[in-house]
Amino acid sequence: MSMKLTNIGCLLLLLVSPVILTAQSAPVVLNSRSYGAGGAGATFQDIHAAYGNQAGLTALTGWAVQATASRRFGLAELAQIGMAIAMPLQAGGTVFAQARSFGFDAYRESMLAAGYARRLSAGLSVAAQFNLYQFNIDGYGTSFDPGYELGLLQHVSPVLRMGLQVINPVPIPASDGIELPSVFTLGLAYAPAPDITVFAEVEKHAEFEPRVKLGVEWDLHEALRLRAGGSSGPGMVHAGLSYRFPHGLGIDAAAAHHPSLGMTPVVGLTYNQQ
Repeated sequence: MSMKLTNIGCLLLLLVSPVILTAQSAPVVLNSRSYGAGGAGATFQDIHAAYGNQAGLTALTGWAVQATASRRFGLAELAQIGMAIAMPLQAGGTVFAQARSFGFDAYRESMLAAGYARRLSAGLSVAAQFNLYQFNIDGYGTSFDPGYELGLLQHVSPVLRMGLQVINPVPIPASDGIELPSVFTLGLAYAPAPDITVFAEVEKHAEFEPRVKLGVEWDLHEALRLRAGGSSGPGMVHAGLSYRFPHGLGIDAAAAHHPSLGMTPVVGLTYNQQ
């Protein structure tokens, strides 16, 4: 009997932990590029920036779309999916939208979002995104709550850039009486060589200790990129790679290992207009 209760308790912990740690601020998608580099993503300058710091979308020269999927610790109940699309405007700036989902039939978090990013100067870009969250618990009903995100990307030098993303800068009261908390992420990207980029980030959730994310990308070939990294809270080791096919199509794969709960695989597909 005690073993059965322990198993139930472990399952409940697995179900609840991702919801708490990824914030009741959004079902955070495990992005297939950033997850290979320790979870860092606040300084990206491609379609993957839609998940980590939307200000980076101003670097796009044509429309792009990305889809990603993951299973935390290999469990179908902890599956996540996400999709993002972005398009530069002739009048200036970039419009974008995304959708995310986490969970299964008994409990599901979803989000729809749209926003706008703009380059203010040669080295400075900003973005704003408006979110609509849906929380559904079987037997308890469904709730809808608004939220927003702000992003900033600054090129400090030709080899160093800084990114800042804030989810719900001011905590937002939700329909169930629980606040959607604020999440702040500050990141740096340093390129010591043309084919190597090092990432370092700190993420601070309003209700938890700061998380540190460290990663590196290495362009082994013009079509092949390798990634590795680590993150705290909990401590995990990450690895990943990407391959770019001709005509704008690309695939990313990543995985991270938790010392107690095992592996989390992530895969993504990307298309960039040529």
